[in-house]
Amino acid sequence: MEFTDERKAEIKAAFEAHPALADGRLEFAEVHKLLFTAEERGEYGRKDFEDDVLGSASDDVKEKQTMSWEDVTKFLEDNL
Repeated sequence: MEFTDERKAEIKAAFEAHPALADGRLEFAEVHKLLFTAEERGEYGRKDFEDDVLGSASDDVKEKQTMSWEDVTKFLEDNL
């Protein structure tokens, strides 16, 4: 999986326009759908994604079970 600057910009735009966005945050399932193509989701399932997020996330992310755009970019930098 490659997250070029162009791909990140497209994902960020989709994140910020997402109808389920609440207080600048999305649930893990929605973030997973935005970050990965259907093919990538087949290789890197939501459960694996959530386990990876919870393994490296801040207490705020763990408590709320949601991610801000800043959380998403940190996850990408730290894990992919």
